[in-house]
Amino acid sequence: MKRFKLILSLTVIFFLFFFFSFLSEYKKNLSLKKKVKENIEKLREAEEMEKEVEKIEQSKKEQILKLKAIEERIPQDTQTTINLIEEITKIATQLGIRKIEFSSKKEETTDFSEPTSIFLYDEKIKPLFIYVTIEAEFPTFVVFLKKLAKIKHIISLETIEIKREKKIIPLQKIHLKLVTYIFSSK
Repeated sequence: MKRFKLILSLTVIFFLFFFFSFLSEYKKNLSLKKKVKENIEKLREAEEMEKEVEKIEQSKKEQILKLKAIEERIPQDTQTTINLIEEITKIATQLGIRKIEFSSKKEETTDFSEPTSIFLYDEKIKPLFIYVTIEAEFPTFVVFLKKLAKIKHIISLETIEIKREKKIIPLQKIHLKLVTYIFSSK
């Protein structure tokens, strides 16, 4: 009987020890489950934030490309105005236009009797007016305007004045008022 009590008491102690160790491991397991859930939530938040960052970076790249396209069409200095005049001259010489004259003004006072550009000026973008006088036949002039429209710089044609003079028939004397835009450093 002593033996039985001993075995019974050892069995009870073993079960109690097993039960308490099971409870402690169960508590540890529950706390680990909570930590895993919290980490999963943090991971989801991080993944969502990463997606947002990727969207923002993509948007930034698109904005940079748009800005480069705008800077190509609206130059930042007046040196590109010389390039623009060279481009216009090149087009005119390709079409066989013999006489071409240029004059330019950076800013112009607003005269309500004259048409003005629809483009709204702001502090950073300034208009540059270029006056072009050419002598050409009318069909050649139409081709000249079409090629002028394909130049990569933004050009607005403000006015066209066509005169026929007896001295230069069959040519017409054509005055153009062009507006291009430059970024101001101010």
